[in-house]
Amino acid sequence: MRYLIIFSLLFLASCSTTVSVDSQTVYPYKYNAPSADKAELKTMVIASVNYSQESPSYLRYEEKNVDAVAADYLAQQGYQILTGNQFDTAWSAAIDKHGEYYDPYSATFRRDRFNLILSETLENLKQTHDIDGIIFTDLLVRKVNFTYSQPHYASWDGVKRKPRLKGGNGVPRDFNWAKTFRASSVSVTIFRWDKEFVFNSVGGIEMIDNLNMKTGTPKATRHTNLLDDEDMILEGIQLALHPFVPMQNYPGE
Repeated sequence: MRYLIIFSLLFLASCSTTVSVDSQTVYPYKYNAPSADKAELKTMVIASVNYSQESPSYLRYEEKNVDAVAADYLAQQGYQILTGNQFDTAWSAAIDKHGEYYDPYSATFRRDRFNLILSETLENLKQTHDIDGIIFTDLLVRKVNFTYSQPHYASWDGVKRKPRLKGGNGVPRDFNWAKTFRASSVSVTIFRWDKEFVFNSVGGIEMIDNLNMKTGTPKATRHTNLLDDEDMILEGIQLALHPFVPMQNYPGE
């Protein structure tokens, strides 16, 4: 028989997506500890733009949800996170003055102009809202593979996830688990208001692709409801903020 027949409970246990950390793939964070005194970084703002290149469009739609989870988590740790359009107002004013830093048609990113806009935005926010720092939360795409042995896991940036199956009654015995799938991660970068670097790390979130069984030959197709699991988002945020905000049971320790 071509397909493995798996009873419902075993099927769910082996093929559903679960929250699980992975100590072998934690991201090598960069931490300027002397600049991260909590007394000096009490009030911060989460940027509505990326520090690096733009995220793919299918992830950009989910950025506000990720930022909301990050803001709530940081507030629980005693930080004051500005809400509202304070950042957007200051950022737009700086762009009007210095010009756009990214051309989507040529995919040209001008880091020099971005840094100038960032510096002026931070000075503005310091004067008007007395912020101490800024947090960038960039959504990234990772290429991953699942293990051959059951349960099949893909591991990246401190997490491991089981495949998302779409349709069908099981995976063909001869399926090539070496195929590449897409997964999402969140990169967190923190600067003080004077633009001194504080912290950068990355935490894995979830699989972007399904293992689509409806296509005859199983293949990777993008999941329709991305980043709708707050537990996975929170886990990614916690991983990406450690040790700036220590994560309980951090997998690398």
